[in-house]
Amino acid sequence: SYIPGVAFLTFFQNEAFSGAKDIVGSLSDGFSLTALISVSNAFIENLNAANLKNKNCLFENVGGNICSDKFSLIDDATIDSGSGSYTFDLEGSASKRNVLIDKGVLKNFITDYNLAKYFDFENTANANLTRPSFSNIVLEGTGIKDIFEYGKNFIAVEGVLAAHTANDVTTDFSLNVDKGYLLNKEGSHALKEFMISGKLIDILKSMKGFCLEKEET
Repeated sequence: SYIPGVAFLTFFQNEAFSGAKDIVGSLSDGFSLTALISVSNAFIENLNAANLKNKNCLFENVGGNICSDKFSLIDDATIDSGSGSYTFDLEGSASKRNVLIDKGVLKNFITDYNLAKYFDFENTANANLTRPSFSNIVLEGTGIKDIFEYGKNFIAVEGVLAAHTANDVTTDFSLNVDKGYLLNKEGSHALKEFMISGKLIDILKSMKGFCLEKEET
């Protein structure tokens, strides 16, 4: 999936951490999480209409603000040379660019023909063998050029271990940090042996924007 601006800025209370309390206790300005891709399945599967039908979903219907208005999410199977791109899904429906979250508002779930008919949703042309599957996930939002407008000290997390243990429905996670560092205007300093915990949906609700970077995974 092509993910522009994967690094995004958000804020946690100190209670969101366990371990490294001597470090966290000295920080009051925020937390920058750049490991979104690792834990994204804990949120994205809630946008699959198959989970909505099985009542194994965080949301009950389209509409309503579920994230920060700085955040949009698109499933786009039409991207040239995208790793998840295709011309037609397995039911023969032409590939589409589907806006699932638009500036924080839930607009759609990915569907196949039968699920679209069941819910009276648009067919997003994501049919696969047994259930809809995502193609290329594109994140869009407000860019941030200087995170230090929001504070002096940040903990940046670029990698976590055992991300698959995050709860797909509630988006709860409690993960060991594989790569993290303290970031301020003086530079960055590596940190080790600490954990992060919380809910991914809460991160998305409180995020302030995207750092202006691009990454392809």
